[in-house]
Amino acid sequence: MRHSKNSKGFSLVELIIVIAVLVALVAVIAPAYLRYVQRSHDSVLQSSAEEVLSVVRSEFALGNLQITDTEPGTVTVKKGSDTHIVVLLSDNLSFIPDNHEPSENMDADFMLACGVDTSKEIKSNKIFTITIIKKDSDVDINKPHEADISMDVEEDDG
Repeated sequence: MRHSKNSKGFSLVELIIVIAVLVALVAVIAPAYLRYVQRSHDSVLQSSAEEVLSVVRSEFALGNLQITDTEPGTVTVKKGSDTHIVVLLSDNLSFIPDNHEPSENMDADFMLACGVDTSKEIKSNKIFTITIIKKDSDVDINKPHEADISMDVEEDDG
């Protein structure tokens, strides 16, 4: 193969073409990567919310989680102000742990019962709301009730 003496590398046109191809590749790959990262952030919170849902079902069936009036009760699972997971009980829910007397902070007691890992940093803006609707209208908080328990998810705008 012959090379001329004046050939000292790539021409400007060749460099511009290579840069344009790289920019096009990044434009195609970057959004897919960002969606992948967001899904992984969401899955951490969703996994925790599903664990809380399981605990809500069992604690409600055992009578440890009780609705104190006729309105549906809600348990909210989301990212707190310090970027760690928080589990919040609505005002009409009471949680009485099996092992000990309830403390001043029922939310903390319930998070402890759920085994929520509060050390994980949460980067998802999703809010998982678990709704408990009693099937009967009896408000006797001393006995367990049957209920429809479901979980919904929404984006946090704030």
